[in-house]
Amino acid sequence: MIYHILNGDALTPTFRETGLKGEVIIAREALMDGDLSGETWQAFLENRARVHGVSPEEYQKNSGAEFDKIRNAPEDSVFHLWFEYDLFCQVNFWFFLSLIYVLPENRKVWAYLQIQLLQVTS
Repeated sequence: MIYHILNGDALTPTFRETGLKGEVIIAREALMDGDLSGETWQAFLENRARVHGVSPEEYQKNSGAEFDKIRNAPEDSVFHLWFEYDLFCQVNFWFFLSLIYVLPENRKVWAYLQIQLLQVTS
């Protein structure tokens, strides 16, 4: 199975227009903000729901379900991570890599980091 992991919903419509095959997973989180604790996976999800001020059910529907796509990915899955190179995106990128890291060994991971160059004039 091929997965494309996008950092947020904003890129999704444009990405779908590319016609690249595979399932889209959307990182709907801001993991550089708020408490990240949780002794178990479920406790982590409930904590993140509190951080975002939503019910655990709503958080699971919007964010947790996206995490589950990775956690339940079949062996031999291929992951393409599409993230920018700012701190916000990188923290989410590292988290998603950690989800993939604990999967069975037969997987491939490709990362595409967009770097925005700014021109500074005086």
